[in-house]
Amino acid sequence: MSTQKTMITAFYERMWNELDKSLVPDLMLEDVTYRTLIGDVVSGRDDYAAYMDKVAGPFANFRAEILDMIEEGDRIAAKLRFSATHAGDFLGYAPTGKELDWEGSTHFTFRDGKISDIWVLGDIFTLEQKLKAGA
Repeated sequence: MSTQKTMITAFYERMWNELDKSLVPDLMLEDVTYRTLIGDVVSGRDDYAAYMDKVAGPFANFRAEILDMIEEGDRIAAKLRFSATHAGDFLGYAPTGKELDWEGSTHFTFRDGKISDIWVLGDIFTLEQKLKAGA
């Protein structure tokens, strides 16, 4: 497995699935940009770490499972399955305590051996339909 793919595996398995923010400086450049599932843009490591806390509120037991990764040069695309317990307000939906799952992809760009840009493209339509059904 390439160094970049190993980093993406750690990004999901340790940083997100275990909420281990100590990996942020190891994996990301100081000026990292992150486009979120709902279209917000987060800039910089500190704001990224704060965003992780923001997600941990509405989505308890958050899990990301890597289904596939494609690497070309300084870019990786990862196909994912996400799951979580709806534990807090998200998109205006009060917490239901129900398990949710959805799929998506994340596109990573590397610079100087670290992640410089992240763009999440998730199936927000399916996720919102599941939130509506649980409301």
